[in-house]
Amino acid sequence: MADEPIDICDEENNLTGVQKMKSEAHRDGLWHRNSHIWIYNSKGEILLQLRAKNKIFFPDVWDISVAGHVDLGEDPIVSGIREAKEEIGLEIKPENLSFFQIKKTQTIFKNIKNNEFYYVYLNTMEISKI
Repeated sequence: MADEPIDICDEENNLTGVQKMKSEAHRDGLWHRNSHIWIYNSKGEILLQLRAKNKIFFPDVWDISVAGHVDLGEDPIVSGIREAKEEIGLEIKPENLSFFQIKKTQTIFKNIKNNEFYYVYLNTMEISKI
């Protein structure tokens, strides 16, 4: 996990104007945002990605199509599009994304307190090969 600055939210998902490093947010249990994109095709098949073996959370397991922290000053939809390009090499256009929900989650793993708001988007895409 790259340690980058992110915006901090309150428990109601309002930006507080405070910025912290991801490591600080996870250490202190500060609320922040994450973007998720579920990619599926016309047959209802879902594209999954295998998480890297060096990930702190759930290493080497199958996961949703695309996910990642929302960077400092970034919009969640822009974050999801950026993550799609970085993680799986797909160009996704904003107009092809459908907003699904914001999910409030709390996870504690070892010394990490991960309090996040997941911005979840859906994208229908016919993919022949990645």
